[in-house]
Amino acid sequence: MQYFVSAENSSYFYWQLELLIESFLMQGIEHDLVIGLADNDEQKIRGFSFNLVRHKKKFMIPNEGRALGYLPLNRINSIRYALAYDVLRFPFVMIHADMVLKKQIGRAHV
Repeated sequence: MQYFVSAENSSYFYWQLELLIESFLMQGIEHDLVIGLADNDEQKIRGFSFNLVRHKKKFMIPNEGRALGYLPLNRINSIRYALAYDVLRFPFVMIHADMVLKKQIGRAHV
């Protein structure tokens, strides 16, 4: 099972992503976390991206959501990119940057 999070590449999301990645590290499943970042040219605060810099499964997309005035568009574009470039596979769970993983989500048996 993979987990997917989409956020802007900004200091605001860095501290959230740091905690999220740390929770995956604690579970030993950091390789299951895929992070899509929407480009952001704003200045970044140093020191809030230790885990993010080292995380292997992340990618950057253009920030079309900001350009078009609808930031949720970035989430859709991130999923499309991740699936098109085989970074993300089904099944996956969509999570938010301000979440932490207490325990893995199991696959439903049908």
